[in-house]
Amino acid sequence: MLWAGAVPFVALTLVFYPPIWTYMDENIYIGLANVLRHGTLYADQAGIQIPYLGWNGRHLVPQYPPGMPAVIALWSYLGWQAIFWISPLALLVGFAAFARWLKLKGLSPRYAWLCLYHPTMIFYAR
Repeated sequence: MLWAGAVPFVALTLVFYPPIWTYMDENIYIGLANVLRHGTLYADQAGIQIPYLGWNGRHLVPQYPPGMPAVIALWSYLGWQAIFWISPLALLVGFAAFARWLKLKGLSPRYAWLCLYHPTMIFYAR
């Protein structure tokens, strides 16, 4: 019964699947993933222009950590639009883990729906 709450989430993700990045953070993370696919951490070495880069005296360096861009770089080998599935899938895994934890604590796992449908989570998982 718990997964009945996840079905509308997946359906809405399919309906509103993004054709392209929609806000600046996505742009930067996708750009950094492209830089990593060129085998470097430096956008100037890869010949890629990305906003919010800093100069360390020798190279343009990202102001964002490389963890998420590394995950995006791996997923991008499935096709560039596949990267938009990372966040919804991570949210579903988190939803399942939170529901399990609630159950272990003797609480209703249905409270996990509050996490799944919280507006902030939906915004960043789309």
